[in-house]
Amino acid sequence: MKILNPGSSVGERMASYGERVDSLEIIVFSPPGYSSQDISPKVKAVPTNSKWRILALIDGFIVGTKFALLAKRLRAKALITSQDGFTHLLGLALSNLYGLRLEVQVHTDIFSKYFRNQSWATFLQYLSYQLAILLSNSVRVVSKRLRENILRRYKHKHGKVFLLPVALDPNIFKNAEPWPLRARYGKFQRVILCASRLTKEKNLELAVSTLAKVREKYPDTGLVIVGEGSERESLTSLVATLGLGDWVVFLPWLSSKELAGVYKVADVFLLTSNFEGYGLTLVEAAISGVPIVTTDVGLVGSLVNKHNALIAEVGDANKLAKHIMFLFQNPQAGLLMRDRLIESTREYPSVEAQTTSIVNLWEMASATPPKGLPLLIRYLISGGSSAFVALVSLTFFVEVIGLWYIFGSILAFLVGFLVSFLLQKHWTFEDKAKQVRKQMLTYLLISVTNLGINTLLMYIFVDLLGLWYILSWVIAGALIAISSLFVYRKYVFLST
Repeated sequence: MKILNPGSSVGERMASYGERVDSLEIIVFSPPGYSSQDISPKVKAVPTNSKWRILALIDGFIVGTKFALLAKRLRAKALITSQDGFTHLLGLALSNLYGLRLEVQVHTDIFSKYFRNQSWATFLQYLSYQLAILLSNSVRVVSKRLRENILRRYKHKHGKVFLLPVALDPNIFKNAEPWPLRARYGKFQRVILCASRLTKEKNLELAVSTLAKVREKYPDTGLVIVGEGSERESLTSLVATLGLGDWVVFLPWLSSKELAGVYKVADVFLLTSNFEGYGLTLVEAAISGVPIVTTDVGLVGSLVNKHNALIAEVGDANKLAKHIMFLFQNPQAGLLMRDRLIESTREYPSVEAQTTSIVNLWEMASATPPKGLPLLIRYLISGGSSAFVALVSLTFFVEVIGLWYIFGSILAFLVGFLVSFLLQKHWTFEDKAKQVRKQMLTYLLISVTNLGINTLLMYIFVDLLGLWYILSWVIAGALIAISSLFVYRKYVFLST
């Protein structure tokens, strides 16, 4: 919620985006007590002021509806972007209801088991990410790792997943003046630096444990942790328990210029996260020329890799300590690493270039807004209509004619086929392809496969579970309909 604080760096970045668009409206999930911020003439941040977290979706929907209706009334070329967690559910609801394009932004490693298993909340966020990626028009990721994982799981997203790293000003870190750290903490002959939020996923307990192991051989080594967060108290307690109170320094958030100065006096930069979408501090350390020891997260494997950094598996304090002691034992290796890191970031894009890329992506994503009702709603209406026709047919075949329910189910399924194909092709997907016979054959093959699945499900629900045949037919049809949407988009209506 930093954007709601006047003069924040996030607000400044949003203002730079606003200079290139007609209007940028930002919905911020927040507790009560915040007021809207006019960040610039074109950029406005609106808090939800929700009493409970679960109400943030409803409050956000109310705010988003006002923006969406205004865009529809002005016939503006509009785009919804959602950045994290449950904001994707809000983005999906608004985009589908009002027929607007949706760009999903992925800034954390949602495919990491550590992310999924951290809590019930993160597991639910994981599910919301998957759904949003599946149904979005485009996806922006911040690392090669994320892009590869998404394309591996969602092959139909090729050409719709765009890699744009996090923006920063390289010159701040290249030209920084050293911060007077050693003057304040003179007994720190060797300095390990961590800079991050003090939260569970950053696993700074691992950094403290690593320091304890390093100090067994290098007792004049100190750890500087820059950042704030909910884990501060537990970290302080751990430091005291391990007897490291004089060798661990906690600093509050620093400005980019001040933090750049701290990098200049560090001997090693240590990142201990369980997962990262990107890991901006790795880039900052690389530009600053600080040797890096890190867990295998975020952008590790691309800009930061085994040729210019020392990497350990998540949670491996022994390996991290071993890497740090190797650098202390081999100063020349640290100098070589520094040179390679600086070289790898020499062409890192400027803030101006990043801003241009992001706005260009917005322009492209919003270039062809969907016509009429959004795809999902049209699909449901078309499917519901054909299902109604088939249901009437099923009732007729079983109740009126007296056919066995299995035969009636098969005939009803086939009756709905033609209605379904025509509605899906000409209305749902607005498909213009002239290869109707090929499409119908493919659609028929899918339908025959669905027929087999439908028959199997009917047998399970009716004969094995004892459900009423009408209810069984509805449940089976719903399950098949959900899976069919994605199959149709990929294999049948390709011109959509």
